[in-house]
Amino acid sequence: MNFRLLNILFNLITFFITCNFLNAQIQSSNWIFGNKAEIKFPFGNLPLDTSLNNTNLFAFEGSATYSDVNGNLKLYTNGEKNYNGNHQEIIPENFTILGSSNSTQSSLIVPIPGKNNQFYLFTIRVLDVYSPHIIIDDQINLGLNYYHIDLNANNGHGKITRPNNNTLLNRTSQKLTSTFHTNGKDIWVVTHFINKFYSYLITENGISEPVISTSEYESPFIGYQANAKGQMKISALGNKLAIAHQNRVIIPLVNPNLMDVPRDFMAATNENPVHYGKMLLYDFDASTGNVTNEFVVERRNIFVYYGVEFSPSGKYLYYQGANNMVNKIFQLNTENLTRFDLHTFPENHNKLTGAMQLGVNGKIYYVDKNSKFLSVINYPEKDSAAAEFIFRDITLNTIGQNTLGLPNTVSTYNKEEIKILNTFDGNNACTNEILKFWINNNQPILNIVWNFGDGNTSTEVNPTHSYSTPGTYLVSVLVNGISYQKEITIHEPIQIPYYEFIACDTNNDGEIGINLQDFIDFVGPQAISVSFHPTRNDAIQNTNPIENLIIRVSNSTPKIWARIIGKGGCISYTEINFIINSSQLINDTKNVCLDYFENQYFLTLDQIQELYNSQISVFQSHEDADLFLNEITESILINETENQIDLYIRQRNNLACDEIYKVTFNLKKPTPFRLEDATICPYNGSILYQIPNDLEATHIQWNGLKEEDLNQNLNAETVIITQEGNYSLSITNQNGCTFTEEFTITTSPYLTVRIFIDSASNLILDFGVNEANNFQFSIDGGLSWNEGNSYNQLALGSYEVWIRDKNSNGCIVYKETITNNLLTNFFSPNDDGINDSWKINGFEKYEWITVEIYNRYGKSLINKKIEYSNEIWDGKVNGTTQKPDSYWFKLSTSENHIFQGYVILNTRY
Repeated sequence: MNFRLLNILFNLITFFITCNFLNAQIQSSNWIFGNKAEIKFPFGNLPLDTSLNNTNLFAFEGSATYSDVNGNLKLYTNGEKNYNGNHQEIIPENFTILGSSNSTQSSLIVPIPGKNNQFYLFTIRVLDVYSPHIIIDDQINLGLNYYHIDLNANNGHGKITRPNNNTLLNRTSQKLTSTFHTNGKDIWVVTHFINKFYSYLITENGISEPVISTSEYESPFIGYQANAKGQMKISALGNKLAIAHQNRVIIPLVNPNLMDVPRDFMAATNENPVHYGKMLLYDFDASTGNVTNEFVVERRNIFVYYGVEFSPSGKYLYYQGANNMVNKIFQLNTENLTRFDLHTFPENHNKLTGAMQLGVNGKIYYVDKNSKFLSVINYPEKDSAAAEFIFRDITLNTIGQNTLGLPNTVSTYNKEEIKILNTFDGNNACTNEILKFWINNNQPILNIVWNFGDGNTSTEVNPTHSYSTPGTYLVSVLVNGISYQKEITIHEPIQIPYYEFIACDTNNDGEIGINLQDFIDFVGPQAISVSFHPTRNDAIQNTNPIENLIIRVSNSTPKIWARIIGKGGCISYTEINFIINSSQLINDTKNVCLDYFENQYFLTLDQIQELYNSQISVFQSHEDADLFLNEITESILINETENQIDLYIRQRNNLACDEIYKVTFNLKKPTPFRLEDATICPYNGSILYQIPNDLEATHIQWNGLKEEDLNQNLNAETVIITQEGNYSLSITNQNGCTFTEEFTITTSPYLTVRIFIDSASNLILDFGVNEANNFQFSIDGGLSWNEGNSYNQLALGSYEVWIRDKNSNGCIVYKETITNNLLTNFFSPNDDGINDSWKINGFEKYEWITVEIYNRYGKSLINKKIEYSNEIWDGKVNGTTQKPDSYWFKLSTSENHIFQGYVILNTRY
């Protein structure tokens, strides 16, 4: 196994970790926000831990946090500065994070699906700038940007980088939220600007182009900063979206008296028109990212809407609104759209706005601006007053008064009743590991009984337990008479207590190169990851990893340690020793046919591998092979004059020392040739292929022929192919080397064309959408060819019209027989010199014609043979001009063409 396969396995595991995030809101169990405020949601029904004092983060409004599946803090940010779980700042190199803690939802940390400890940081910078005429410029609105954070880098300290083209949206509001795709793996990130929602899908392959939804409500560009404020949230189930818009104010260009007036509460006057603040509710489609069905929850003049949050089920929407007179928390039933005034704040809370956020425990918290308190909605799934809003329920450990914001997280909620901590991903753990169990229930627990599935039970509310035997166990708990269940799988660590690298020193210098990949291959696919460390303590602490898998060792080289992570995240440690033995270099000779590509000869690694039935590495020199240096990993270019090359092959052996061969390759060259692709004409039906004349072939093989084409010698110098397809010709030369040339045969399509003769006996070719200048036509079956799309004054008779494509080597693409039988049928034999006889042009081309004339009663008047003439009848019978009338005729040519009809004789004209 190589590291690429290990990474695939590791990504598969982390895929399940990411999927479990849907059911693990505990990943938002650490909140860092405001003026260095810090909260931890402990497992079980224990009170919030507000005693922490580890951070230096200040966020006037927005911040974001992320914790792992066991509730350990991993990352947090205010949109400008970023910190790891040890509260160490992750400082970008040579660039600035384009965010601002003055934005409502300034930032968002999103785990990259399938990639362990790797995240996207999304930031918004829409500053709240007071100016006589609010203008959105490059310093005020920097749009939506994203960055990449790798917590695996720098020994776990983390590294932040700026991807190319990291600006996703040039302008945006202060609204930023997210939720999971319906596939349970990918994540939507959503923002808003003016009248459009932009939904970006985050997958393991990156960030998609946005899905754009247009809303009826439009926030104009002028005065946008005021309305840019306010939270936007998606419900935990991913089916509802709510957005709060502060009232939009257009500040006059010149009115200095207004500058000291709080913008959100300016009075509506002719000089200062105020637009209504709005609270809006939409449907969100987590499979497509579309936002639809706008519903106006509230619309009030001189009113600010800011905080927004859904109950865990999404049945209830809670939002906050205020003006100079009142500040309230409202509850909206999203099913029947009824509203309830849940709480009215004291008068000293007028004008104050604050964020709302759903906690791990299923409660909703409201930040109490300019204080050290949080208010709480204890039972957000209950209707009306039963939801129980508690004013200033939580006292924060903060160095100053609190600010407007609470941390932004991916919108999910813990829908699993039983949660197990200290596991790998919430569902898998290791033998003898102490696990913590809790029930996700914010109701008072009157009685509880746990059954761990292995015969052990507990009546503690939050017990601990460990399993000594691997297997899958059904954990159940009976709480207040209601039973809940969850499966957990227990794994054993991979046990490899000792491993020896046995190496052969073939140049007797006391050193040899070792490839630690051999140990990874020995452990096999049961390992999620393997790392190597100088000491056991380093392996336990996961510090000082040996980055290069190829190392130099001697008999005095100390042992090293491998850290192995197996299924369930179980970790084991293996001691690795090195034993160096003396050996001899093995000489060998191989004959090999070179590969030919793009006019050059190559010796490929696949060709060398075919000569050895084991894993090998290829080197240019003995020293490189001995020390595992400068391994050849690409095909070797061979000069046309080279007939031999020496290479050193190291044959890998996991049970004994590697053997090193000095191999002389006798280079045999194939004879390259070229066969052109071809097109079968629709009226020709086949292509004749022939091998080039100068090839000295010992064997010929035509490949790919089918059906009737197989009924011929496929080892001959020529072959006839009648069907389109992909073919090849393999020719073996006197060196015994085979060269194969591939070629393709296509079929030219039949041409669609309309051919007709107009009333003036002109032949017309209508090519439709095709260009006439791409074709030539013949009216004599290909004896002569004409340009254009017409032929004038076509004589009577039948013609073989052929059309050929000038761009396909004269391929005949159309054939049709067409007859010109447009006979004149009127003449006036009155000796006025005009039309005195019945003449038909075109008959002169025939050797003779027979003319038969009948009157209307069927009496034969004329029956004669005419040679080389176009005059058919002068209107006389035995010297007498016949009376005006219609006469029937039959004209027979020397080429058996017969024309019949009638002709009108009229002497009065």
